[in-house]
Amino acid sequence: MPPERRNGRKSPFRRNRVRIRWSGSSRGKDYRQATDATFLHNGTYLVCDTAYWDVNDELIKAYGNVRMMQDETVLTSDKLDYMINDGAAQFRGGVVQLQDKDLNTLRTSVLDYRTKDSTAVFRDGATLKDKDGQIMESINGTYITPKHLFTFTDEV
Repeated sequence: MPPERRNGRKSPFRRNRVRIRWSGSSRGKDYRQATDATFLHNGTYLVCDTAYWDVNDELIKAYGNVRMMQDETVLTSDKLDYMINDGAAQFRGGVVQLQDKDLNTLRTSVLDYRTKDSTAVFRDGATLKDKDGQIMESINGTYITPKHLFTFTDEV
């Protein structure tokens, strides 16, 4: 399903849109600041209120209403660091939420997501509420997007 439509509703994800608010360089590095930004990389959309893009180091720091969507999996957070070359997103702080197409919802404070193989890894504790309302807790685990498979380890 294209990211513009989800569950029959119009999605906040828009194709290929980045509004550059500020651009500059410092100490030989090029930076871009974007507001109300949407990035597309490795089939994954990254949407946020504000993004700081370090062009030389291929790093995007996203802040405010951060959403990442791949297939029908949506991750939300207040902030993330996205390493473009590695296709690696690091969600940190506050509540990080991952919701799959079946509306299973995982909440944690530390989650890494690899866009190349569509895998999420969480540590430091997480809670999963499945579509039937059952709750599972674990210290560490993974979610593999193409298989819609959660795996829990350590104090399940």
